[in-house]
Amino acid sequence: MAFKKIGMKMKLMLLMVVLVAVSNVWLGIRSVQISLKDLTAATNKTLLMSAEAVVQQVHEFCNAQFTLLEGVANISVFKDNSFSTKEKCDQLIPIMDLDPDKYENIAFYDLDGNTYKADGSTMNLKQSAYFQASSKGQKYLAPPALNPHTNTI
Repeated sequence: MAFKKIGMKMKLMLLMVVLVAVSNVWLGIRSVQISLKDLTAATNKTLLMSAEAVVQQVHEFCNAQFTLLEGVANISVFKDNSFSTKEKCDQLIPIMDLDPDKYENIAFYDLDGNTYKADGSTMNLKQSAYFQASSKGQKYLAPPALNPHTNTI
């Protein structure tokens, strides 16, 4: 009954306010949905680009390390059978000393998988996957693991 006593002008104004409020709420909800979808797509694209950049950096780093190791392997002392495995391992110490944080261990292995650790003790890694691969002339890259020489990851 009270609604009937309100004038036509007031009813139209009230209807207009309700329509504007409902349309604003609807537009707000729709804007959030669209923005969320676009933000998710942009975030995924940025993450993918970042991941690809990191993969490229790791790939370049690994290639640089393989190039270094291939260069070291071509040094004449390592091809000369008159040098013992121990003497060849000793030749690698200055390379490790260049960057001890990067090079924990670089070793020369004889054809039977024997090598010398920095402390002079011997080790045989003939059964290791990386020795098996390298003895076939293949490159070998493994995920981080416990280093048998230093007992660190």
